[in-house]
Amino acid sequence: MLPLTNLRTLLAASSTWQAWVAAANAAAAAERVHLVTVDAAEAQRPFAVVMPGDEWARESVAGGTANCFLANGTLNLAIEADVPAEYAGSHADAAVWFLSKVGAIISEMEDLAASGTYLNVTGIKQLDAIGRSPKSEQKSDGDYFEITFTVSWRS
Repeated sequence: MLPLTNLRTLLAASSTWQAWVAAANAAAAAERVHLVTVDAAEAQRPFAVVMPGDEWARESVAGGTANCFLANGTLNLAIEADVPAEYAGSHADAAVWFLSKVGAIISEMEDLAASGTYLNVTGIKQLDAIGRSPKSEQKSDGDYFEITFTVSWRS
């Protein structure tokens, strides 16, 4: 399985993600995890986008007749979600709500990583600061938060 698809599968297995997107199971939750980009028509929040990162390599770990290569690299994971009406008036409360959801998802991904057929995640780092849609754009684009992580992996 390609790392992009494998990270999608790992995220979709999160029970917090499944509940957030009102999915009955991981397969349904995966429909809200887009690969590389998301078209405006498919951008129903909350959603995630898994994108190639800055690194990808295959390295030899043995030689001769036992020659073997292992892959490693990075992927970027962006999560975007509307701010619920009950938190719209308080930036701090809205941020805590969003970060609590995201933190639970990351924790569940860490618990599953490298088990069974899940992606072997070796690190997760926040790439950008949490962002909220500008007030000037909220009437047209909605009131939402977004965050992006770099996910390191290896085979």
